[in-house]
Amino acid sequence: MRMNAKWLTPVLWSVAIVGTAIAAACGDGSASRSLFSVLDSTGRDSVRDSVPRDTTPPPPPPPPGHAARLDVVPVWQQVAVGDSGVVRAIVRDSAGREIQVSGITFTLRDTTIVQNISVGLAFRTFRARHVGRTLYDVRYNTLSDTAVVVVVADSTPPPPPPPPPDTIPPPPDTGGGHVVRIVLFPHSQQRTVGDTGVVNVTLYDSAGRVVRDSVTWALGDTAGVLRIRFATMSRVMFEAVGQGRARLIARHQALADTAEVVVVESPVPPRDPVTSIVVSPKRQERLVGDSGVVSASLRDSTGREVWPAEINWEVDTTGVLQLRSMGTSFVVFDARRAGTARAIARHNALADTAVVVVH
Repeated sequence: MRMNAKWLTPVLWSVAIVGTAIAAACGDGSASRSLFSVLDSTGRDSVRDSVPRDTTPPPPPPPPGHAARLDVVPVWQQVAVGDSGVVRAIVRDSAGREIQVSGITFTLRDTTIVQNISVGLAFRTFRARHVGRTLYDVRYNTLSDTAVVVVVADSTPPPPPPPPPDTIPPPPDTGGGHVVRIVLFPHSQQRTVGDTGVVNVTLYDSAGRVVRDSVTWALGDTAGVLRIRFATMSRVMFEAVGQGRARLIARHQALADTAEVVVVESPVPPRDPVTSIVVSPKRQERLVGDSGVVSASLRDSTGREVWPAEINWEVDTTGVLQLRSMGTSFVVFDARRAGTARAIARHNALADTAVVVVH
């Protein structure tokens, strides 16, 4: 079958147009290029590649601004004696972005409570040494903030002690004297509910020499005052489980001796040694949006700090300050608007006042 050439050209153009539409619908740029591209000797699309492209790189992000705020993290922390902790300083610009700076100073107020063990540009790592409370004053130029560190004794109860070794050496031979006396020590003691205690026993012959021999123990307790933990030939360990009186009896053949244990609910509370209360700082100035800390310490008649003891706080909440958190010996606040506010620390009849001026 022969086709007339004058009909072939329209057919080819129809196919090209349909193919281009299909390629555009499918997002296939290569199809349209194969139909309408004008290629040079190197295979480049001389029409498309002649159009200049925008090769300008995107603008860089704006540089960080000047330091506008200093925050310590954490503001308050509690660690046990022997543990380690860290205080970090974060400097931010007016947009709240963290910026890297040098020249941050950390001042530790009491090096007997904690000791610095590692120093960095924006942090301090410390180890807790003694029970108490201390502060880190952190500054950068005119910015400042304070971190509170409270050190407590290890609250984890220790495991029960193993039975103590028998400290009485055995006699050099088995021909020791006959036991004529049995003695307990101490003969009387007072314990608090939850305490443990020990009663020792010693056997003597007629010449006053110590004799190592068997001993049997008995507990004279009808009120559930004591519980025996363990007993050996030289001692017995007990636990105080209730108020009252109980007897521990040691026997060797026809000999016996008795020790009395008195268990009380709690010891008599000591007299309050606190004679003064001191807040720190007495006066501080903050900018709106800043955070701050006011701490208080209790002291005895010699000026030594007493810890721990009860402190009650009254913070002016008329709108100048907003209370963030409160502890036994400190308050953390945010400065909300310009003005003057007060924070009052009280212990029984004692009181001291801190003034905060917000600009």
